[in-house]
Amino acid sequence: MKRFKNILVLLGGVSDKDPALLRASALAASNQARLTLALCLEEFGEEGPDDDLRRAVVDGLRARLLGLADSLRHRGFRADAEILFGRTFIQAIVRVLRQQHDLLVKTARSHPLPGSALFGSTDLHLLRKCPCPVWMIHPRSGAHTGGVLAAVDPDPDGADRRALNKTIMELATSLSLLEETPLHVLHAWHLPAKNTLLDSPWLKVPRAEVERLAEATRSSRKSRFDDLIAPFRPIAPGMQVHFREGNPEAVIPAVAAETDAEVIVMATVGRTGIPGLIIGNTAETVLGQVDCSVLAIKPASFVTPVAA
Repeated sequence: MKRFKNILVLLGGVSDKDPALLRASALAASNQARLTLALCLEEFGEEGPDDDLRRAVVDGLRARLLGLADSLRHRGFRADAEILFGRTFIQAIVRVLRQQHDLLVKTARSHPLPGSALFGSTDLHLLRKCPCPVWMIHPRSGAHTGGVLAAVDPDPDGADRRALNKTIMELATSLSLLEETPLHVLHAWHLPAKNTLLDSPWLKVPRAEVERLAEATRSSRKSRFDDLIAPFRPIAPGMQVHFREGNPEAVIPAVAAETDAEVIVMATVGRTGIPGLIIGNTAETVLGQVDCSVLAIKPASFVTPVAA
């Protein structure tokens, strides 16, 4: 986490108790990083207040936001503040592009209905499309005690994939050390179409052959997984490793729940070359099921569909 030096904190209101602000300020203190506090105001609409009242609302919010930044500066932080206007995720990404922020931190804002997913529409847009890492903080930050869960998918093909998995490990390890919490590392593997091969009345593939293919896949994935985590074991000797058979969209939420993970460090964009597209349905499904913070990483080649 030492790499983050220019952090954008996207606030949902003006409060020094915002979980995103608390986490970001702790990280900034450790990194001697700059903090920018941003509050985005979307259009008031035709039924909104008149110009004078709008101006008063904006001026009042700006004064409170600048006061928040002032209080941080008095505590030794490098901090500034800005009010953005427009659609929140677009303006936040434009700010990231123009000011070269290397991390965006925001408190997750779900729909208020019981049983709704943790991440709301704006959160998902940022997780999909923001070019820098995005740390979505659970609104009850600190409610989980299981530490950091790194979800990796090691693959020898492609420099982007290798670099992405290394970055996930680096960030998860340093976050675990920074917050003095456990580190869990997970790889979910499976033989594609295994159940079809076993159960299809037409293919007639011998069970022994399917099991041989599954074992070869398991062995290859385990070797790649071990190679990935080996350099990090001396840094995090208490690392707990989870090598599970199953689809990632089912295994990642299950292990997060088992370990009571505070934060998952994972990729949200990868195997596709289409800008802004999430990895199939895997990351989308995972984000719809988990109930913890997420630190989302994208490959170096990712290009946001939002223009500066």
